[in-house]
Amino acid sequence: MYNCISLKSTILMINSKPKNDARAKYDLPEIIKDRKKLGILAKLKIVLKASTLLWKHLSTKEYTQKIHRLSVQTNETFELATIRIIQSGFRLLPTNADRLDFAGELSGVISVEATQPIEYIIKTNDGFTFNDWEGSKKQYAAYWLLKDLSPNHLKCPTFFAASSVYRSFRHGDCRVPGDQYLPVEGGTIIEAGAYVGYKTIAFGKRVGPKGKVLAIEIDRQNYELLEKNIIQNNMSEWVKCENTAIWNENTKMIQYGTNRMSNTIAKVDEKSSPEKITVDTMTLEKIFTKHGIEKINFLNLQLNGAEIEALMGLGVYWEKIDYVNIITRFKQDRIALTDKAKKIILANGGKIVVDERHGNFYNLTAKLIQS
Repeated sequence: MYNCISLKSTILMINSKPKNDARAKYDLPEIIKDRKKLGILAKLKIVLKASTLLWKHLSTKEYTQKIHRLSVQTNETFELATIRIIQSGFRLLPTNADRLDFAGELSGVISVEATQPIEYIIKTNDGFTFNDWEGSKKQYAAYWLLKDLSPNHLKCPTFFAASSVYRSFRHGDCRVPGDQYLPVEGGTIIEAGAYVGYKTIAFGKRVGPKGKVLAIEIDRQNYELLEKNIIQNNMSEWVKCENTAIWNENTKMIQYGTNRMSNTIAKVDEKSSPEKITVDTMTLEKIFTKHGIEKINFLNLQLNGAEIEALMGLGVYWEKIDYVNIITRFKQDRIALTDKAKKIILANGGKIVVDERHGNFYNLTAKLIQS
């Protein structure tokens, strides 16, 4: 298990980008390389250390009294309560443990203030402002792991939102290998699956007033914060947004989601997320036509499992897009969605330029217009 300090040394850092090279190569800062398998001696050492710590706890009257109270409340034996506490300790590790190395970089967030019970406004030291939601209970684990490395003004409910500034805004245009193909000033970028707009603002900053960014978000509440973030960062002239679900036809479908970042209309695995509401869907072709977009330099797809259907709804825009970039963690019928996307892209004359896999993280980038 990594501790907070060692995470700092294991992350892949971003290479500095030469000013004269718009296609500079980036490493993948979200990904920690897989560690080597633990040997028998290493495992034994960890087990002995953990057992010693557990023995000390079970020898402490105050600690055993707490477990006793828990066992009475849950109507289970002391032994079962102890085992459940141990199991919970491992479960407290954040699901996306590859995102842990950002605490020391959060000094750029100068304030996080509540504007509503579950809504916060985040300000950075370079003048940007973001509205986001309070972190979920599952996201609180990252705060407790990195609390000692983080600025004092960040608290448990606001830690995840503040970390999003670092991950999705500071590095929002250089987070994955495919981002090396992003356009420079004056380009056109589409972000399909924008959440509240951290990367949207990063893209808007990148292309500037001479460029164009269109951010598409399925969830109505997320969309309202997305729109607010675009306005508050003075980008309304060249950064637009659309509230719709993306599919391969224009219809109505059920929106699913367990939290604000998992909204989707795609059923990609056996675990069915709760149903939320019925939403309108649009093809990308219809969305682009509606906004008068003629040519796209970079299409970023991050749709929680709906990436294949999004590609199938491009229509005439297959011939109007330079690069399509897919970021996903999902599989369908045990096949990575990027593998399915690759077949569709190649069949339509595209060329694969990035195919990166790190654990269950997939990044596929293709050049559609062949020069």
